[in-house]
Order: sequence, then C-alpha cells, then structure tokens
Amino acid sequence: MSDKTQKEGHRYRSTLKAAIKFIALGILTGSLLWLSPSHSFSVDSPTQFTVIEQPDSPLLIRPTFMDPSHAQSPRYGYSLTNNSGKPIGAYAVRELVRFGPGSPITSTSLVHFPGQKAFLAPQQSRYEEGGVGKTYEQVPIEINLSMDFVEFADGTTWGKDIGRSGEKLDGQRAGGRAA
Repeated sequence: MSDKTQKEGHRYRSTLKAAIKFIALGILTGSLLWLSPSHSFSVDSPTQFTVIEQPDSPLLIRPTFMDPSHAQSPRYGYSLTNNSGKPIGAYAVRELVRFGPGSPITSTSLVHFPGQKAFLAPQQSRYEEGGVGKTYEQVPIEINLSMDFVEFADGTTWGKDIGRSGEKLDGQRAGGRAA
C-alpha cells in the first residue's frame, strides 16, 4: 500500500471518529434536555413555555418546541404520554396565557377519540401543537399547560374539569344518540 493511500485511510478514519463523537454528543445533549426536571422550554423567544407539574396526572405533558418567529402568534408543540394502566378515550389540556399583571387568558382543548381502536393505550405517546391560529395584541410572557380532564375507556374520569369537558362529551354523545 502506498503512503498516499495510508494517509487517505488515516484521514478518513479520523473524520469518521470525529463525526461519531459529534453525533453522540448531540444525542446526549438532546436526551438531557428532554429528561431535565425543568418543564419549561424557550428558544430565543420572549414567551416562556411551561408545563405545570401534576404528579398524579395519568397523562404526562412534555414541551417539544417553541416557534419564536411570530411573537404575537406563538406556536408550540408538546407530547402527551399515557402513564396510567388504562386506555384513555378523551382528555382536555388547559392553556393559560399571561401577558403581565392581571388576569390571564385561559382555554381548554378537548380531544375525544371516537372508537376504542383510536384510544391512547398505556405508555403510548402522541404529539400536539398549540397556539395555531391564535394572535394576541401583546406578546405573551408565558404560556402554561396542564391537564384538566381525562376520561378512561371504562368511563371513569380524572381531573378538576374546569373547562367542563365531561359535560361537553355527555352532550355530544346525547346528540349522537338522538340523531
């Protein structure tokens, strides 16, 4: 083998080792960010995206991204993981948006799975986006998410249900039976 071929082989192996180290470092950094106990997420954004800890919640919320490109129309993503031992047929996420002193804007997003095949199984995760289509007069300081309501496949429920999601589901079901 010529000296030139040996040098090229050595250079290739050195580059490959550096690339593998870079990839491993990226995976480690991403894992640490994902698993960190702080449940807030902000990337060069004036808006802090926070998940309110609820240790007894059957659904675990984790922030996944915050889009800082439109400050008055913040878009964000989050994952939900079923930490219970039962399938989930419906849930409601409560969003609280703060602009400073005074009353925040609150809303509740209800998700209802129409059939058992679509239920969120134990340990299954799904991804959601929030803020889509919403524009505020001011830039929000903070967006807080929390679980408000969960309905299991067996009909039992969990949560304060401030948004009255259980009543909405009962109304939809009654309307469906009447139709």
